Amino acid sequence: MSQTTVQNPSTVEAIINYYDGPSPADPSTGTAAASAVKEANPKLVQIQDIRPSLFLRSPIYTLDTHGFTVLKHASALSAPPYTRESWNNHDLREAIHYPEIESLMLKVTGAKKIMILGGIARTRLHREPVPPKPEEVQKRILTGNNTFPAFVADRPRVRGFEANESQGPAKKPHIDFGPVGARSTLRNWRQDIADEAADIIAAEDEAERLPGGIKENYKGRRWGMYGTWRPLSQVKRDPLAIAEWESVREEDLVRYVLRPPGINGPYETDIKLLKAGDGHKWSWCKDQMPDEVTVLKFFDSESEKPGSAVASGIPHCSFHLDGSDDEPARESLEVRVVAFW
Repeated sequence: MSQTTVQNPSTVEAIINYYDGPSPADPSTGTAAASAVKEANPKLVQIQDIRPSLFLRSPIYTLDTHGFTVLKHASALSAPPYTRESWNNHDLREAIHYPEIESLMLKVTGAKKIMILGGIARTRLHREPVPPKPEEVQKRILTGNNTFPAFVADRPRVRGFEANESQGPAKKPHIDFGPVGARSTLRNWRQDIADEAADIIAAEDEAERLPGGIKENYKGRRWGMYGTWRPLSQVKRDPLAIAEWESVREEDLVRYVLRPPGINGPYETDIKLLKAGDGHKWSWCKDQMPDEVTVLKFFDSESEKPGSAVASGIPHCSFHLDGSDDEPARESLEVRVVAFW
C-alpha cells in the first residue's frame, strides 16, 4: 500500500506508526519507542500542510492554543563563513546557536528566562532497533538506562553529531516529556537548572502534600519545557508531523520510562507515546527550510491548573513521503529548553 497520497494541494494521506503495546510501555523490549514495525499500529491519516497559514502578521498556530508554532528564524551558523560542518562543532553551537534559541524562546513564550537542556541531531535514515540481550536488560535495571555519553553537568547534552551515536528520524508519535518526566528533569538534569527552579520545586513539593496534589494546589511561578526543531537543509524526506493538542486525549497517551544520568545519579523520567485514537488532527510544513523553525511544547505548568485552556505537550513524529526514497537523509537539530516566568 502506498504510504502517501495527495488529497488536494494542502493535504496528504500518510502512515502514522502509532504505539501499540502495554501501558505503561516496557522499555526492556528496546522497540516500544524506537521501532516503526514492532509494538506499532500503522494508520493511514490525513496530514494538512499548514505552510499557507504560516508566517502571517498574526500567527494562526500558537503555543498556548495549539501547542506548537512555526517561525522564521535564520541562524548565523547557516550563513558564511560557516558551513554545514560548523553545526557539528559543540563550541560553536554553544557560542552561537544556543544564545539564538534563548532569544527566540524568550520572545515567543514571553518567559523571563530560558535555559538550554540539550538536544538531538538526526542525520541518518531510520534503522530498526536491535532488541537488547537479556543480560543487557538486567544491567539497565540495576544501573539505569544510561543512553547518554559521559557529560559535564554544567553544559547542555547533545546526541547525534558523533559518528558512533548518529540518530535517525523518530517514527513513533511521542511527547519528549510527560509531566512526571518534566518534573524529574527539572530536579536532576543539571545543577544550575535545579538551582534556578528551587522555588518551583519547593512550591510543588508543598502542593503535593495537600489533597488534590500539584494540579489543585500549586501556587508557584509558571514554567515549561519546549523544543525547537530546525532542518539543517531543506526537508524532502521524513518530514515532521504534529498532532494538534485539542485533538489528543489523555487516555491516548502511554508512559515510557527512561533512566538517564543526573546530578544525583540515574533518575526516573518519562516520555509519552501516542496510541491510535479518534479525531487526531495532524499537520506538517511542506519543504521546510533551515530558517523555518518549529517550536513544540512538551510541558506547561499553566495548562495543569483547573479549568485551564492552555495547551500542554503535543505528540509529533516523522512520516514517509511517497517518492522520497532517492532523497538524502533528513538532517535536523532539536534543542530542548526549560522556560521560567
